[in-house]
Amino acid sequence: MAILSVTSIIVSGINLIIIGYIADELNLDGDITSSNMFLIILGLGILNWIIYAKKQDKNISA
Repeated sequence: MAILSVTSIIVSGINLIIIGYIADELNLDGDITSSNMFLIILGLGILNWIIYAKKQDKNISA
């Protein structure tokens, strides 16, 4: 499960970087929606990892 979170964060980060390059080359404004989506994906990925780790701790101690 954690691998999916890390993969999502990496793909989203690469997408954000590519959008930044495109916006810079074409002299466009930055896309705030993409930035917000990256932050949301990052937050959900970290939250998913924390929940997964807590569930694993409960299974080990039981």
